[in-house]
Amino acid sequence: MTDLSIQPAPLVPFQSDWIFWVFFGIFLLIAWIQVFYASRLRLIFRASFFTRDLHQLIREGNIFNQRISIAVSLLYVLILAMVILMTLQMVFDRTSFSISPIRLYFLLALVVTGFWALKAFIMNFLSVIFKTETINYEYQVNLFVTLAVLAILLLPVMVITVYLKMAWMIYFAFGLIVFFSVFRLFKGFLIGLSLTRFSYFLLFVYLCTLEILPLLVAAKLILTYF
Repeated sequence: MTDLSIQPAPLVPFQSDWIFWVFFGIFLLIAWIQVFYASRLRLIFRASFFTRDLHQLIREGNIFNQRISIAVSLLYVLILAMVILMTLQMVFDRTSFSISPIRLYFLLALVVTGFWALKAFIMNFLSVIFKTETINYEYQVNLFVTLAVLAILLLPVMVITVYLKMAWMIYFAFGLIVFFSVFRLFKGFLIGLSLTRFSYFLLFVYLCTLEILPLLVAAKLILTYF
């Protein structure tokens, strides 16, 4: 007789097919950057840690007018949205989501894009008011290269999290995010030291407002929604 008690195991939603195609697109994007902008990518890595290379990157022209900036920004958005999605799925019950994971993922990508677009607008607006366009551009380049390195470092962490189902790697991912946020804040303070007409205290408050306050607001909104 056939044992009717044997049932097929359900497919674990933690490893969805659409996630594979997202990772596939990310790796294609990295391959494209490596093929056409290998030397610029190496300079971006060095510029994230060394001031001399940061100044060299600035002297070579406006990086935000180059196609690599769009590719790197897209890379960061896709990976950070994946980090947030995996965190939400780990902390909250997946069945409590009112939308599907793929829709939630692309919604998070739009939120991340809007967050950085708004932040860039505020920074540019304040630089016009205080006449600090040069320093603001250097700070934004420093922000760009730091986020580029963070995105590439987060990629293998997320691959391990998804395909090896090591949920604890999420904590390592947030450790990287916190480390690079503090490091970026420190480098931003050093860049702002050239503004001798502002006190160090006002500079520190300004940087904290730009770097820390938006993250706290975003975290509060996410926790309130879910």
